[in-house]
Amino acid sequence: MLLNTVTPLPPLPPQREGRVQVLEVLGNAIVGGMESWVLRLVQALPAERFAFTALCPFESPLTDQLRANGVEVEIAPIPDDLPWPTLQATCALITQRRIELLHAHLPTAHMLAGLAGRLTQRPVLATIHARELTTLDLEVHRLARSHVSVVARQSYFHALGLGSIRRC
Repeated sequence: MLLNTVTPLPPLPPQREGRVQVLEVLGNAIVGGMESWVLRLVQALPAERFAFTALCPFESPLTDQLRANGVEVEIAPIPDDLPWPTLQATCALITQRRIELLHAHLPTAHMLAGLAGRLTQRPVLATIHARELTTLDLEVHRLARSHVSVVARQSYFHALGLGSIRRC
């Protein structure tokens, strides 16, 4: 839209009501580094602004900890050969819970979130917890147009070298 002296400015969007609905997609549910990082994230973000749902591959002490921190937890298998029912259920969950952002951890979770995000037209953020991007992470990032965040400096430079991220 071109603006000139005759064209009025569009109205400001209304103030946001409610919390941002985030789906955390975890490729594992043991109590390890990535899982501890996710738990710290949901504890650190203000509950009055963010509502979390976690999709985990199985029940574990981590799922109990997430629930104790106000996270709604759903269970679905997330193996390397992603089952069609898991993708269908994830898309239904996104729609039913009005999820606004998918946040994936580990390559298989990135694949699931990338596909579900494209099908439901939701943005996807994948956090890379390893020292380098896997081939699967790179493929999903490029095909699903997901956003990538890295936790290690080495993985940042690896991603730059692959040309998969722009320098900020």
